[in-house]
Amino acid sequence: MYEVGWRPEAQRDALVSGLPPAMRGIQWNVDVVTALPDGAVELAATAEGELQVARFAPTVWGVQLHPEADEPIVRSWAAGDRDDHLERGIDQDAVLAGIDAARTELDEVWRPLATALVAVVGAR
Repeated sequence: MYEVGWRPEAQRDALVSGLPPAMRGIQWNVDVVTALPDGAVELAATAEGELQVARFAPTVWGVQLHPEADEPIVRSWAAGDRDDHLERGIDQDAVLAGIDAARTELDEVWRPLATALVAVVGAR
């Protein structure tokens, strides 16, 4: 999990403006966006500057982290990545335990994202 913070532009965004100012999110993959296309707006990033949420058009967003991931999903990813994690020195059991321990927080923080998306889509 990563600490994620919103950029000032997020305060004016139709989708994410109502979310908490800082939160944690699950990012499982090692792919990292290094540059946004012209016109895209960075809305959230980790403390290390890794993009987590961007807006590409008025009603088009991209999310790097995984607000939808519950334990069965994450555990299936973990099973598939076990050898890679061992090679990279990642304590997968500790990571999974941390996600399990944060489940209530993750649900409370990211469920409003789904609610906001439904509202934005419904308004169109």
